Amino acid sequence: MQLLKIVPFFKVFLLSLTLTLVGCGGGSSGGGGGGSGSEGATFSGNTSPAEIDQDNAEDIGLAAGESVDKASASGGLPSSPLGVRVSGPIDMDELNDIVLQTGQQLSMPSGVLVEDVCSSGTADVSGLSNASRTTITYNNCVLDGTAVTVDGSAVIEYENVNDPTAGFSITYNNFTVTDPNSGTQTINAVLVCSDTGCTYNSDFVGQDGVTHRVTDFSVTGDRDNGFNGSATFFHGTHGSVTITISNLTYGSCGTVPDSGSISFSGTNGTSGTINFNGDCTVTGTWNNGTTSGSF
Repeated sequence: MQLLKIVPFFKVFLLSLTLTLVGCGGGSSGGGGGGSGSEGATFSGNTSPAEIDQDNAEDIGLAAGESVDKASASGGLPSSPLGVRVSGPIDMDELNDIVLQTGQQLSMPSGVLVEDVCSSGTADVSGLSNASRTTITYNNCVLDGTAVTVDGSAVIEYENVNDPTAGFSITYNNFTVTDPNSGTQTINAVLVCSDTGCTYNSDFVGQDGVTHRVTDFSVTGDRDNGFNGSATFFHGTHGSVTITISNLTYGSCGTVPDSGSISFSGTNGTSGTINFNGDCTVTGTWNNGTTSGSF
């Protein structure tokens, strides 16, 4: 594939992601957990640390349980320092590279057709040469030299387009990657890179109808054998908690885990746990910093 070389600083960032989820299940249905409720979600909810109590512990735990598989199915979880394998022979790191390299066409006039990216289909860049925000739209684009087809728009925002060491973000919204052998996966995620490193945010609509966010992953495993690790979870209503994930599996309970547990901590010494059962029920505990109980 004949693409412009991205700025080496960006390449270093993309190759030094510290998030470590491995083996996230991504078959032809995208892992099974990122259904239509995830598509197009943009988090704008409560970003304050949550104060956990008897009224919100179960709500936070249930949505946090959904978040792990939602993010994994949407490509929001990198599988290694080289990224999540979203479909077939392409991974998130490679996809980020492709988008950034396409964005280097900013020196051309607005709306110019990008060449040497698609062996068929199109990729169009909108944005002026000095734009801090540019949108790249792929239309049935078969990436040159691969059998991978990408569709949808990716938005690049640079903190300072004239400074190659400044931070940037890439937003994927209902972006699809299709491989003949692995099927189609939909990506709803935001890559954010600064001078300290990169992280992914993945937003989704939970079964409660609220938009949530999961980020800062350090997780291993897959949906069949169990996810383990930690993350930051933002409940759209109640705020953010730090979660510890233990042996979460998915399959028989839809978007909710069918085994495993999550412990979560909020502000002012508050905390909770939730246990997911094979009959699709949950149990758990809460501590509001003064008293504790169970549900």
